[in-house]
Amino acid sequence: MLSVEALRTLLLRREAVWAVLAGQRPPATAGTLARLRRQWGPDAAAWVLEWLEIQQKAVEKLGPGPWLATQRALQQASDMATAMYKASRFPEAAGIYDVCCGIGADALALRQKGAVVALDCDPAIAALAGENLRSRPGAHPAAVLCLDAARFPLETARAAKPYVHIDPDRRPGTEAGGAGRVIRPEDYSPPLPVVQRWIDAALGAAVKCAPAAPLPPSWRETGQPEWISHRGSVRQQVVWFGGLQHALPAGHHIATRVDRSGCGVSFTGDPTCEEVPRADQPKSLIVDLDGAVRAAGLSVAFAGRWNLETLDGPSGFFTTDQPPEHPLASVYDVLWSGSGGVKQIKRAAAALAVRLQEIKVRGGPQRPEQLRPALADKRTAEGPEATLLIGRRGRGTYAAIARRIDSAE
Repeated sequence: MLSVEALRTLLLRREAVWAVLAGQRPPATAGTLARLRRQWGPDAAAWVLEWLEIQQKAVEKLGPGPWLATQRALQQASDMATAMYKASRFPEAAGIYDVCCGIGADALALRQKGAVVALDCDPAIAALAGENLRSRPGAHPAAVLCLDAARFPLETARAAKPYVHIDPDRRPGTEAGGAGRVIRPEDYSPPLPVVQRWIDAALGAAVKCAPAAPLPPSWRETGQPEWISHRGSVRQQVVWFGGLQHALPAGHHIATRVDRSGCGVSFTGDPTCEEVPRADQPKSLIVDLDGAVRAAGLSVAFAGRWNLETLDGPSGFFTTDQPPEHPLASVYDVLWSGSGGVKQIKRAAAALAVRLQEIKVRGGPQRPEQLRPALADKRTAEGPEATLLIGRRGRGTYAAIARRIDSAE
């Protein structure tokens, strides 16, 4: 466990720390580590080394640095595009509590909408969040408190009629050698009753969950779940309560893709929709739905809205002759379809004189990284790019070589 006292000493000398972070690129050399130990002592040097190691990933996830974080805290932090999208759903000039704020990524976005009080029970993480907030401009003030969410006087929060963002810890015990990431909200920290009290005290609340988290029955009745994807992967499930919910029929889910600026495009629907027709083989177009649509259980609802037929079930590809006019669908023009065997695919690609640059697999045993070397062909190395789509059909697989004509990426 890194020393909090050493951290506080470093933050008093922040200009010197910034100079090190700006001038050094990881991995740190033995000479750099020795110099840091001589300059600040072993405990402080360990903090600086941690910051050096996370800088590249932090900048990719959060934007221009430097950022102060631990490896674990950075992994749990919202990426900045998703954080900005979530903040956009909060009303202007709102009073906002960011509970379990981590290193402050969500608080940074939220304070563009209103004054933020951020809470974290870990003294080191609270100090890092405070520094990340202090070093960046914001439209509204923000304060960080080192405080257990269970001990906060909620009557104070309730009187202020706040809005709340909560990011419970989904990895309790990992730093002490305990079990890894947990999925169910009942296993998060703080405990579910504490989270519920915060929800009940707020005008509106947003609770960040794992994408695969099964929601408690009471949340399924009163909350509005939204799955958010960014840069090709589903980042989080957010359950909205009270005044932060959209005006949708009860039980509807939301699937949203967020771009780099934090703007989102969504599809909403009923996850209990009936099955759509099944096609025996691909038609002229194959449709691949954004991961948020699949995670939200809205593949069938989307397919029904756009008259798509399934090739291999709701988690797989769909097919049609008429492209869906929605940005959460990637559409491919089918050039060839047939068996999922490597020899057949390679032969078809050679006949089409195309290079299989993109490989997508839904449900089949193959993996793109395994297929790519097996499908490499010198004859088509300079050919135009095409996409290989592989799905399961019964006990076997089917394949299609196609050209992307629209993108949900």
